[in-house]
Amino acid sequence: MVVCRLGKGYIIFNVGIPKRENTTGWRYIMRKRGGIIWGVIGGITVLVGTQVFRGIRIIKKMKSLKQGLSEFLTEVYGLEPQLSVNVAVNIRTKISIKVRYPEELLANSPDLEADIYGYIEENFLELAKYETVITLLPLEEEEEEIEEEFEEEDE
Repeated sequence: MVVCRLGKGYIIFNVGIPKRENTTGWRYIMRKRGGIIWGVIGGITVLVGTQVFRGIRIIKKMKSLKQGLSEFLTEVYGLEPQLSVNVAVNIRTKISIKVRYPEELLANSPDLEADIYGYIEENFLELAKYETVITLLPLEEEEEEIEEEFEEEDE
């Protein structure tokens, strides 16, 4: 404590040596670094929430894409295809579409893949910006062959 005399009065300055804090305990770490820790936790929560929201929105669009694409292909080519639509939502979103038609139809229509890409670009602009892989496969009729084999073995 320092006392100074100015005229008729006194001014008292409380000057002392600052007390050194304990910087090794967990209380110190939580008090000084707590803002950083909660900031990281909050950031991770926001990132996860954004990915979940984005994933749900894409899955809803994928359901309507499958239904609409099936109707579109049935109108254009006259046969209903077997469709399998999958989506992988990570840092990059990837859409995988597998279309099964009879071999004759696949051989006679080389622009089938272009028609599918065009349909997605015209009707689903949100999905058109993602990587899309279209696989055209022949329609397999293995189920009937397997049933016939079982019938032959039973006799």
